[in-house]
Amino acid sequence: MSKHASLNQTLDRLGLRCRGTGNRMTRRIIAGNETVFEGTAQDVWQWLRDSGRLPYKREPSPRQKLSRAMRDPDHWVCRIVYQDRDDKFTSRLISPVRFTANDRCVLALCIGRQENRQFLVSRIKSVAMVNAAEVLMGAEVVTEFGSIQES
Repeated sequence: MSKHASLNQTLDRLGLRCRGTGNRMTRRIIAGNETVFEGTAQDVWQWLRDSGRLPYKREPSPRQKLSRAMRDPDHWVCRIVYQDRDDKFTSRLISPVRFTANDRCVLALCIGRQENRQFLVSRIKSVAMVNAAEVLMGAEVVTEFGSIQES
């Protein structure tokens, strides 16, 4: 089975349609009568995973979760557990903006502090995806604790 047949079957199973464009490499994904995504076949597979329509084969890494929230800020924010330089742990709700400093840091809007903050990715101990529609700016404070708490 070709990659394109597999992609078309997957899209059909999800209730989506695929149309080619003038550029034969580009695919247009249609839901109902509306174009919801356009890109190469590889981009379509990644979009299906990132949008939650197609599950990952394994749990996404914290960096992948941050990237997903970055690419779709209208739908996702992240709850992170962060270890600061004094080894204190904080739980924060953030909206990632971009990776900085050779991808070692992430610039994000800290929803509790209502400010942009920069976080070292290596100090982020866990990332949980949160539906952005359920979050109000400033409604949740930054919680500090002494060690990592399992949820």
